[in-house]
Amino acid sequence: GLWQHQICAGLVVEMIYDMLGLETSGLEYASGLLHDVGKLIFGELFPTVYPGVILKSLQNDIPLWEVETEVFGMDHAQIGELWLSGHAANPYLASVVCHHENPEGAAGDKVATGSLIKSMLRGTKTVDTLLLSHAVASANHLVKELGLGFSGNTWIDETKWEELESTQFLFESRNDENIEWEDFVEFFTWQCHHLPDFTMAGYGAPPPPEVH
Repeated sequence: GLWQHQICAGLVVEMIYDMLGLETSGLEYASGLLHDVGKLIFGELFPTVYPGVILKSLQNDIPLWEVETEVFGMDHAQIGELWLSGHAANPYLASVVCHHENPEGAAGDKVATGSLIKSMLRGTKTVDTLLLSHAVASANHLVKELGLGFSGNTWIDETKWEELESTQFLFESRNDENIEWEDFVEFFTWQCHHLPDFTMAGYGAPPPPEVH
C-alpha cells in the first residue's frame, strides 16, 4: 500500500546518498517517508471525494496531481507542505515535500525567514533542497517502477529510472568519484527490487506454504 511505497522511498533516498557520498542532513529518510503525506491528508479531509479523484486519474490515464489540482485547487505535494509547515516541521523538509513532483522548482524556493531562523537556532543543518528534491523524485520513480507498494497514482511515467533527469542529476552531483554509472544503476534496479514488505501488515503473517 501507500505506507510500503513511502517507507521504500525513504530507504532508497538514504541509499542513494550513501552510495554517491552526498552530504547528508538527517532529512533523507524523512523526506522519502513523508513525500506523499498529502495523499493521506486528502483522504482524511475528503474521504468520499478523494477515491473518486484517484479513479478519475486511472480512467483517464493522467497524473494524479493534475486531477487533485482540478478538484481541490492544489495537489498532494502542496497540501503536504502546508500541513508540515502548520505542524512546525523542519522548513527544509516541507520544501522538499512540496517539490518532489517538480524538483527543479526547489532551485528558486525560499524557506521562510522566520522558520529558517528557528531551524538554525535548533541546530538544524542547512539543506540542499534542490539535491534532496531530486533524490526523492528519483526514489519515488524507482519504487513505482519496481512495484514496491502502491502510491495511489495509477498513471506511470514511462521514462526508465536511469534515464530520469533526477537520477542523472544525482549521479553527476556525486562526491565519490569511484562509483561507476553501470554499478550505480545495477545496484538500485536489482537490489532494491528485493526490498521486503515493511508495513505492519507484513509482520506476524503466516509464512507461505511450502511447495513440495
